[in-house]
Amino acid sequence: MEKVLIKDNKMEEQNLEGRLEGIAASGESDSYQRRKELVICGYSLKEIAEAEGIAYSTLWAYLKRKPELRSLLKSCKKGLHNYTDEVLAQDAATLPYTGMGKKYGLPTYLIEKELKRRGIKKKRVHLKSQELRNASDEELKEAMELFSSKEMGEYYGISYSTFHKEAKMRNLGPKKYAPTPQILENRKAQLGLLTRLLAEKETLQQIGNEMGFSRQWVSYLIAKYDLKGTWKKSIEDRKMLKSRYKQLVYNHVCHLLEQKLETASQAEKWAIQYMERINWNKNTNIERILRFFQYYSEVKSQGKKISVWEFARNVRIGGSHVNEIVDRIGLPTPGYRRYDKGPRKGSNRRNARVINAYQNTVFSRNDIAYFEGTTAANVRRIAKNSRRSWLPATNPSLALTSQIYEADDLGFSREEIVQLLEIKPKKVDIALQLRQKLESLIINELRILKQDHSINKPYL
Repeated sequence: MEKVLIKDNKMEEQNLEGRLEGIAASGESDSYQRRKELVICGYSLKEIAEAEGIAYSTLWAYLKRKPELRSLLKSCKKGLHNYTDEVLAQDAATLPYTGMGKKYGLPTYLIEKELKRRGIKKKRVHLKSQELRNASDEELKEAMELFSSKEMGEYYGISYSTFHKEAKMRNLGPKKYAPTPQILENRKAQLGLLTRLLAEKETLQQIGNEMGFSRQWVSYLIAKYDLKGTWKKSIEDRKMLKSRYKQLVYNHVCHLLEQKLETASQAEKWAIQYMERINWNKNTNIERILRFFQYYSEVKSQGKKISVWEFARNVRIGGSHVNEIVDRIGLPTPGYRRYDKGPRKGSNRRNARVINAYQNTVFSRNDIAYFEGTTAANVRRIAKNSRRSWLPATNPSLALTSQIYEADDLGFSREEIVQLLEIKPKKVDIALQLRQKLESLIINELRILKQDHSINKPYL
């Protein structure tokens, strides 16, 4: 391979000092220019570092900040910089990047950077046949009328896709073939079969299985033949038929139930009434509902009261669903209710006290929960619903301090209080030492919480 060199490296070494003196004389004594001259001469990084009087690592860090100098160093090292612009421009006009890479023994990205650095525009070269490049648009158009793209590609020694791209780039486009009578007949038969199956089948997968296609291809055919309206109408018709059939079955079942009610037991009547209330939901286990009301009737006839959870275990149903089922048809609960279904006046008063304590006391969530007989999570929920901010925890806990004072007034010893409350002895000692201050504070806060000024002890 013939290489056209810019200058011999030895001549560059001889003229290096003169060029550096010229740079210094012109006022351009920049380290970048000096190092660029050394790179052009083909010096290695070690030699450049020695010439500059700096460490190798310092020069490498400098190159990291100068990507253009680093790419120039790579091109000179590989020998690409020894070629003139004319040679590179000629190769860029006749060879693709891969061809130039094979010629120079370099990766394509380095050739692309070097061409860009020199300002050489790369022409698009992807064809393997010079004959096709020289052919005019009129000649290709006449040939495409007689031969297919595959045959044209075989003639020029290229692939079908390459010829197709070239034709598309020249705005010639592929040859359009008119469908034959056989193709038209097949399309007509396919359209008739698809129209019939749209009215019979329920899903695209069933239609595809019948036609031997996938459901995606069936969807494409529906869009191609403009049958979306037909497909939607068939779906609506099937839904209407199903609803009519369901209503007929429901009316027939209701008629049979009316005849059965005359001789049905009380448990069966309750079960039928419950199923009517839920519109005979198909997901409901009718046998379980009947077993539920049979056991309910047995419990009521015996006149005993059991808990809801025991009742739920006996009928094998969730405990939270027992009262929901009996409330659906207006029957009393088989067990005990925590509160009536009416207005929750007691809990509303408690919520008001909790909100008031949030605003006017130093009690934490745990303190309020202890004195109100509820949980900290419930106190947090009440405060969140009323858009109140969270309370910080007091140290020591006033609820725990109140329990210590109550146990001390009852006559418990220090060791007994520690064992009873399961706390450290240090907390008991601190609470008893600060009783004079904390006792009055807890009493005042309890009066605000309970809205009762008769409280005179630090516990309830």
